[in-house]
Amino acid sequence: FPKLYPNATHSEGPEYNKNYWVAKNENTGEEVGITGFSEFSGDSPKHAWLGWFAVKPGLQGGRIGVKMLDHTIGELKKLGKTDLYVQTSDRLNMRGNAKFYERNGFSVVVTMDTNGTIHRIPESDNLSLEIIRAVINPDDPANGITNFIRRRRLTKE
Repeated sequence: FPKLYPNATHSEGPEYNKNYWVAKNENTGEEVGITGFSEFSGDSPKHAWLGWFAVKPGLQGGRIGVKMLDHTIGELKKLGKTDLYVQTSDRLNMRGNAKFYERNGFSVVVTMDTNGTIHRIPESDNLSLEIIRAVINPDDPANGITNFIRRRRLTKE
């Protein structure tokens, strides 16, 4: 994803148990997307975090992303996970993602504004501040970018 994050470096921080799948067109074998999840040290073992999630440009809007998300959620349910989280932002090239996640049952539980201030709603109480800081670093906010943590329950409350 060098186009999205040209200055990104590899990190071995608190994120672990990274599991990814490449989605392929059943007829042609062409790679059409990537999905997966990870976990964070110190977080609840019932939580998972949606990792790199992307559909190849030009193929978006054809329900490929929904199928990929459904696959990931199915795998997480088999593992006994109760919540799926994803970190998003309002970067220009990511703004359309909010609609996708909202349509697919994710609600915003944490926001980090452009000043690096973290705002939580009560539904985020099961995330420690350490986990929130591991996912979105308030000491290094991107200029003019608001970051979000979104949650989708995988089980009925």
